[in-house]
Amino acid sequence: MFKHISELLNSFVLPQDQWKIKLFNNWDKVLGSLADKVVILKAERHMLILGVTHPAWAHEMFMLSDVLREKINLLLGKEQIKYIRFQVIKKPVKEQNNINNINLSENLNNKINKNKNFSLNRQEYASLTQIKDLELKEVLKEFYFKSKKGV
Repeated sequence: MFKHISELLNSFVLPQDQWKIKLFNNWDKVLGSLADKVVILKAERHMLILGVTHPAWAHEMFMLSDVLREKINLLLGKEQIKYIRFQVIKKPVKEQNNINNINLSENLNNKINKNKNFSLNRQEYASLTQIKDLELKEVLKEFYFKSKKGV
């Protein structure tokens, strides 16, 4: 007789730790589009330790930690999580070839050049190209232009 792996896992987890399974199973719902940036590293008692891929994400998530804690506790139906800590982790290594990196760099240049009212000077562009996380790079660039526009 075959059983689904989730049934087997439930039989190995102590009743007082069932909330962990619920949290892991619903992590994508809790974080939405940020689920690929934040992973659960450790869940014990009243503390949750989350891994993020960049220090900027750690800061942003820290600023949202009260909201996140409330959302998690609402999911769990009780105040299980009282403390959330963040730890910067290395991004999972994905195969990227030089062609992809060149295309992304060209894409960034094209987006920057489309905005004729505002442009990056050499130092700003050099600083921006040193950022490895492409999504963070894009967010910082957009933030820079918005701050220039006064939006």
